[in-house]
Amino acid sequence: PLRANRTMNDLDRQSQRFVACFMLGVFLLNFPVLAVFNLSGSFWGVPILYAYLFVAWALVVALLAYLSTKIDRGEH
Repeated sequence: PLRANRTMNDLDRQSQRFVACFMLGVFLLNFPVLAVFNLSGSFWGVPILYAYLFVAWALVVALLAYLSTKIDRGEH
């Protein structure tokens, strides 16, 4: 449930942050950026492309979790 003291501007700002996070995820996990990390080396025994995919995915999930807890606490 939304808090009663939240204004529509606050909700719009939060929605814009979620959309921006989605767009960041699309950018990080799309072809031009993936092609940069499609190398033959490895990082701790994991191919660089797989390591990049995991780190980029974890970054987006962590950012979404941070934004969600920020909403739950009622912060701007």
